[in-house]
Amino acid sequence: MNEKLNELRKNRLIELSVWAGLSLTPGSNGIIITKDKKKYLYHNYRSIAPSLEGKVEKEYLSPGVELSDDIYEELIAIIENELLAKKHEYVMLFDISFSIEGNYNGVDFKFEDNEELYGKIFKLLGGKYE
Repeated sequence: MNEKLNELRKNRLIELSVWAGLSLTPGSNGIIITKDKKKYLYHNYRSIAPSLEGKVEKEYLSPGVELSDDIYEELIAIIENELLAKKHEYVMLFDISFSIEGNYNGVDFKFEDNEELYGKIFKLLGGKYE
């Protein structure tokens, strides 16, 4: 699966990922949006709690789903106006890590542990975030 993810990352616009240690499924999961407007979901868990065995796969990568033009344009606006145009403070978190990274018009960016920005983009992409 890592090879497929690395191939997608070559064409990514943005990737949201979260890592957690103390959970029923310790490991990472995320969303990759490619420059051709496709959304991919993935997870890679180190272990699965006995209560979830048979219900959750240890690794998963979804087929690409096309984003609507409206969502893609709103995502571009967030990248331009909130990620690249502003400075963000680093907030130290323990046993969890949020990451936003990608490449927009040849500019690489990476933001870690900004839960507010992560949540805003995650919601835009169709995720529930509380």
